Amino acid sequence: MGNWTTGLLILAAMSWATAIRAAEPPQAAESPQEEVLKKNGLKALGPIYVLEAESDVKKKVSEVKLLSKQWNHARLQQQSILSVKDHQALIQGLTGQVTQLRAEINVVNQQMNRLPRYRGRLANNYAQEAYAELLATRNQLNFTLNQQNALLGQVRSQPPDPKLKQKIDDEVQARHDEYLQAVHDLSQLVTTAKDKYAALAKNDEVAKALAGLDPAIKPRPRLGPSHEFHENVKFAERLEKEATLSSAEPKAKATTKSRRGANSLRTAPDS
Repeated sequence: MGNWTTGLLILAAMSWATAIRAAEPPQAAESPQEEVLKKNGLKALGPIYVLEAESDVKKKVSEVKLLSKQWNHARLQQQSILSVKDHQALIQGLTGQVTQLRAEINVVNQQMNRLPRYRGRLANNYAQEAYAELLATRNQLNFTLNQQNALLGQVRSQPPDPKLKQKIDDEVQARHDEYLQAVHDLSQLVTTAKDKYAALAKNDEVAKALAGLDPAIKPRPRLGPSHEFHENVKFAERLEKEATLSSAEPKAKATTKSRRGANSLRTAPDS
């Protein structure tokens, strides 16, 4: 009994689905004009017929933005990792600050000791006011000295890890290369799409197809590109210029470094 009921329910469901499909209006066939536009890689976007290639440009723009974020994140990590040379320079700088603070404290102590006294006490109100000011200055200097000493101890207890530094440097370089490649690919896609649009603008078949579309369509269909594509073109051109400058800068630095190399290797070991 249960199987018989289940079978009837299934049959009824199938009949219902068939009836719904039969009731649906048939999809209108593409007009000859639409077939021409589709053949040329165009699709309707509101009143504008745009290239399918615009979608590829849009996807690549999103990819470039993601790679840019990943590259910037890697660069922030790189900045937080000190090289051996930078670590030594930081220790020297902090040590110099500590030495300077101690010298300033000694000067303040000498000034306090030179204030006039009578029977072990400050001689007058002027001396007492001066002593209070000097005491406040010394307290502030001691507070700063303690902070610098703590920071110096922390830096000394955390020596740099050359392997970690190299790993982060490699990560930055890899992200940078991926980003530059994506920018280059975006530029290629944009150039191809612009050339295609230029060719379509001179294509009589496309022009006739657009003019021959349903007259009831308002506003009248026209050939793209879209506003978004124009914005993506500007974005790609700006990135291309930045990428060119970015690629040239490391080479300039490397040339400068190589000129100094002979002399620096004679005076200091490689860090």
